[in-house]
Amino acid sequence: MKLSSESPNLVLTPTTDAEIAQRLAALEGVLGLFGADQVTQASAEQLRRLVRFRASLEEMELPKQILAGVLILLHVLPNGTLGVTLTTRSAKLRAHPGDTALPGGKYDPGDATIEGIALREANEEIGLSLETPADLLQLTRLPSFASASLLVVVPVVYLYTRKGPLPEWVKNEDEVEHIFTLPLHSLDPTRRTLSCPVERASTKAPLDTDAPTQPHDTSHSDVDITLEYTYVDIPWLDNCPYRLRSFDSDALPSKISGLTADILLLLLRIADDRVRSHLVAPGEEGGERVGEEDWHAFAQGQMEWEDLVKRAIAEPRGPKGARIKYSRIVAGSTSQ
Repeated sequence: MKLSSESPNLVLTPTTDAEIAQRLAALEGVLGLFGADQVTQASAEQLRRLVRFRASLEEMELPKQILAGVLILLHVLPNGTLGVTLTTRSAKLRAHPGDTALPGGKYDPGDATIEGIALREANEEIGLSLETPADLLQLTRLPSFASASLLVVVPVVYLYTRKGPLPEWVKNEDEVEHIFTLPLHSLDPTRRTLSCPVERASTKAPLDTDAPTQPHDTSHSDVDITLEYTYVDIPWLDNCPYRLRSFDSDALPSKISGLTADILLLLLRIADDRVRSHLVAPGEEGGERVGEEDWHAFAQGQMEWEDLVKRAIAEPRGPKGARIKYSRIVAGSTSQ
């Protein structure tokens, strides 16, 4: 996935068998360090499934001027399940202020890989140190998404491997309002009662997200939360329908919706076969109903992400990536 300094494109290459084998071996080493009493068997298997996943079997060229990378940073919670680091975008930002997002952003000159984009942005937004790469294990790369502004968004998945507390994240005040941890299983649509621990550093508020996130600090209280799921089908790109999904709780600093929700649900779908059987894509056997709570993966007639990415790549652009041809995008928002 290297970039030529003269090339206008970044080439995403498929993960090789050798790379998967190397990552699996590294993961087993990490799991051995944690011990079976600190990582649940289900979480360990979810991590293995992510490593085995291939986003594509073919090379893909993506124009740098419309490319963004986001980081899905997983870590082990005190109860042995997996958590993911999320941010609330600053109210100062022009695009999507106050939305929940994954750390990430657009390509900058000098970025050599899609992973480099996501890690650099995480360093800038939450203070993720790039000086200790041994603390980060690359698991996989998810399929590409397209945002409402026709950016191509590529999620990369890493595991924070150090035992004990997460680092004390340092938020970029200009870009980030809050940094918080969400247990991954809280998004599981097969759970009727979504009860999960969320860390807090004081009893003054349901969730003190300005305090350093310390998921392995047993002095932190566990807050049982129930995520309320809602959705609305809206006209979107080229007036095609899009299912805008939201997960919310009074214990969260901001609701999880749009592209961020779509990315996290795909992550869970890949990691857990039980969830995969409930979250079905267009045309897959199993129909549209998702679990007993009637979750729906897509709106009727919604474009698949692969087609949306192709649409974004084909959009006429100016020299700095600005869209030349206006494409109708009606109400609704996706993060990034």
